[in-house]
Amino acid sequence: GSIAAADNSVALGTGSVATEENTISVGSSTNQRRITNVAAGKNATDAVNVAQLKSSEAGGVRYDTKADGSIDYSNITLGGGNGSTTRISNVSAGVNNNDAVNYAQLKQSVQETKQYTDQR
Repeated sequence: GSIAAADNSVALGTGSVATEENTISVGSSTNQRRITNVAAGKNATDAVNVAQLKSSEAGGVRYDTKADGSIDYSNITLGGGNGSTTRISNVSAGVNNNDAVNYAQLKQSVQETKQYTDQR
């Protein structure tokens, strides 16, 4: 049988246990199951399926991964790491010493350097 031990909980399938309120369980702590043939979620409170999850991360920029599989928060490789270049647009002006500069800032710096050296 199954056990729905908490308020407003549902336990589906033999051996399933629902011990938290407002939950649906399809297994237990020692017997997990997959839910198959799940339609794509549509509303904010719907579950998503693996296809939706993979699609959402496919075009996203992600941190690199270390050799041990953990996330390397100090590196991002653009262009899939295949040697192609990537343009980053709509970059605000850098403010702090460790901020990136945008092209407008670079052009201004070059112009100021030219003016300074031309005056010498």
